Amino acid sequence: MVRQLIYYIKHYIGLFPLLCALLMLDKNLGFKIPFLYTIVNIVLIIIPIVLIGRSNNNKLDIPTLLFLLILLLSLVINNPDPVFRAYERLVQFTLILLSFSPLLQNDIAREFRIKVFFVILWGSALIGIISFFCYFLGINFMKLNEGLTYMDYNAGTFGGITTQSMVLGPLSGIGMLFMTYKALGTAKKLYWLGAVFCFASVMFAASRSAFIATLVGELLVFYTFYSSKADVLKKLVPVVLVLCVSYPLWNSALEGLQNKNHTELSSGIDIASRSRKWNCRLKEFNDSPVFGIGYATVSSIDYYDRRSGLIEPGSSWLAILSMTGSIGFIMFCFLFFRGISRAFKNQSKPNHMIGCVLSLLGVHMIAEGHIFSAGAYLCFMVWLTIGVATDCNDIDSQALLLETDNKTDKENTNEDSI
Repeated sequence: MVRQLIYYIKHYIGLFPLLCALLMLDKNLGFKIPFLYTIVNIVLIIIPIVLIGRSNNNKLDIPTLLFLLILLLSLVINNPDPVFRAYERLVQFTLILLSFSPLLQNDIAREFRIKVFFVILWGSALIGIISFFCYFLGINFMKLNEGLTYMDYNAGTFGGITTQSMVLGPLSGIGMLFMTYKALGTAKKLYWLGAVFCFASVMFAASRSAFIATLVGELLVFYTFYSSKADVLKKLVPVVLVLCVSYPLWNSALEGLQNKNHTELSSGIDIASRSRKWNCRLKEFNDSPVFGIGYATVSSIDYYDRRSGLIEPGSSWLAILSMTGSIGFIMFCFLFFRGISRAFKNQSKPNHMIGCVLSLLGVHMIAEGHIFSAGAYLCFMVWLTIGVATDCNDIDSQALLLETDNKTDKENTNEDSI
């Protein structure tokens, strides 16, 4: 098995995409490598140089380029407070787009993106599964007051092996989608078990947005995997029945979500904790509906760190609307739904799964404002998924990396597959 894994990484993934993916994943972990952010910033400079230098047919995706120019224009027009360091953040964001979004178009870049994405899927699943066991072992890398554990708080303080519950939730959700996809294609119970563990980690993280987004993504995985609605029901009904019968065993995992809403989950998800942020974004959009108030900035009506300029928009979709205006919002919607359309229109099931992951991220973005946070893992994940989804028409051969088949273990061994 180890030899197969080494062979697979060497001949199908490659060391460079593997290291890049692991570096980005490591940003979430409580046991980070030394000088991580310095290393990541250097790598973000190296990646575009490598991708451009190895290809003789470099092109730029015009819609993505226009979106980037709109971000720059929003700063030129608004001249935001220097405390936000908006131009510096835009440079870092541009490196993210060049490395992982559809901005750079050549065969090398597209192959690089799908390989990084594939490693991220496995990494997400492993983090979700490991964090499941950490919950019961009392291991939590999310920083809490000294001497206290997540059990001493109401909810939202369990990060597993990640540093933040708000990251563990969507990351485990992505892992669940991938495990379900593998389970449906191979009928191996081990993958179903992995999906269950990942979903449990989503609930332990007590992130309402991640919980809802995961459910939406999971339903889409079932819906898009089969061409017949009857087949979808045949798979979904047993899963629902098992969940209902086993409810007494796992209902305690919902306590975090229930405590976060100060009421039973069945009475509805409370959005009061986000409403003030959303109102601020809408007010900013009303004040500047065309070009917005500027990339990576908020107005004085909202809180921000007066020393570092750090902000929390409260919603990625509304952040785009308020910071870049209607022009930027329309352009981003084009980029996002172009990726969704290409992923689901393609007949390849791996591409359908890419569309499901992008759908999960899109729902999660309603209540999380990471879309422009170039240093945040979820910002990287959104733009990587948009990039891979946009490439769906051009990566049929690379999509084989995600293919699930029903070959016997013996055949898989003979083919040196994993």
